[in-house]
Amino acid sequence: MQDDAKADADEIPQAHGSPEPYSIHGSTAKHLIVLAVSIAGCFSPLATTMYLPAFHALAKDLHQPIVLINLSMTTYLIFQGISPALLGPLTDRSGRRPMYIMCFIIYIASNIGLALQNHYAAFLTLRAMQSAGVSNTIALATAVITDITTATERGVTMGCAFAGFLAGQTLSPVLGGILTNYLGWRWIFWFLTICSATFFLVLLLFLPETSRPLVGNGSRRPPRSSLCLLDLTNTRRHGSTAPPLIPNSGRGLSRWNPFAALLALRDRAVFLVVMANGINFCGSVAITTSQPSQFKEVYALSDLHIGLCFLPFGIGGIVASYVQGRLTDFNYRRHVRRCSNGNERCALDRPTLARARAQMVPPLAVAQCLSAVAYGWMLHYSVPIACPLVFLFLLGYTGGAMINCLNVLTTDLCIDRPATATAMTNMVRCLMGAGISAAIGPLIEASGRGWAFTVVPGLLSLLCIPPLIFVMWGASVAVRAAHAS
Repeated sequence: MQDDAKADADEIPQAHGSPEPYSIHGSTAKHLIVLAVSIAGCFSPLATTMYLPAFHALAKDLHQPIVLINLSMTTYLIFQGISPALLGPLTDRSGRRPMYIMCFIIYIASNIGLALQNHYAAFLTLRAMQSAGVSNTIALATAVITDITTATERGVTMGCAFAGFLAGQTLSPVLGGILTNYLGWRWIFWFLTICSATFFLVLLLFLPETSRPLVGNGSRRPPRSSLCLLDLTNTRRHGSTAPPLIPNSGRGLSRWNPFAALLALRDRAVFLVVMANGINFCGSVAITTSQPSQFKEVYALSDLHIGLCFLPFGIGGIVASYVQGRLTDFNYRRHVRRCSNGNERCALDRPTLARARAQMVPPLAVAQCLSAVAYGWMLHYSVPIACPLVFLFLLGYTGGAMINCLNVLTTDLCIDRPATATAMTNMVRCLMGAGISAAIGPLIEASGRGWAFTVVPGLLSLLCIPPLIFVMWGASVAVRAAHAS
């Protein structure tokens, strides 16, 4: 990956006194880095949703009711929120590679344990351990992308990366259904062990350190703990044509604060955006957590067919990540052109970023609300299965598009600490999602499918709009004040 970066470095002006490029990595190297972190991030949704079609098999083998198996999802989401919140600030301080190594070691060990255990208590404990390890890969991916991309290309790059995450989320229930149907639920975790261990070796050898406090734009030599194989062989491979690796002085590193994610919420704009993101995530959790039991009750599907029914939701999210990423960057460039004729300082200020990213969310929230209401009442009246599957696609698209906009905006507002920003978002989203995953089953039993999905995620998705209106209003006030001065 660094080969292309060094090869393309000659094309970047490096004359004395000229501004340094944002990243020395060339376009091919960037694409490979984004691909690597996207694959790494896939293991988080794989662990989250691959075992959903196996709920009934797990309940039978562990001798527990389905409600308690549902709690394993709640446990997973709680640790998915807490772990990145504690380790995200450490990622911004110690670098990306050491955290990737720690995450995959924990993840591989927990998957082996899950494949071998026979008791419900051990299952819950190991699910928590699994979540604590792999959930950090999403924050790490966001941080790496922020390290190597500018604001004008960040939307589409994050969209492509999150398309990879959603591809894992889309295919994992299908794979889980196939493995459960033919080999048993334990092979879900053996499959995760084999895949993650294989990819870990590739990541260990070739993924370069990108943390800007450690390596700047990539021209500094990383600390020994963050060296990859390409760093060790850089001089031998490139000889005198290799760009100089500037010794890292350690400047720019701050002391690790495990509460940094919570402290970041003191920023009013960040708090509002993160809350909107959490509300949106609650809707997706309500849909995916309840889908196995509802489709089995309404349509009497097998585990394999239940897994296949997750495809429309995931495909909608994949399409949204790619399309919305391009729309987000297009809207940002449109605002920059309107603001002082593309002035560089204006292009990077918070009001421009906030308006460009946030104004795309309200129409998506309205569409998500209408789709959720239609989906719930179609299940209530047991209409042909093709109809709810169409609305699952629309729910996946609107939810994925909103996540793209809100994640990019959060990163833009916390550009100096991207891993902490993503960890903060995950903490709020997952803790809110954990509550919804525990509540959606009893809510459906108490009020019926139609009214349950009318409230969650139907009307709930509309609550995303007021926080973003305040963000855009504050941005407009700031722009008017700047023009007046």
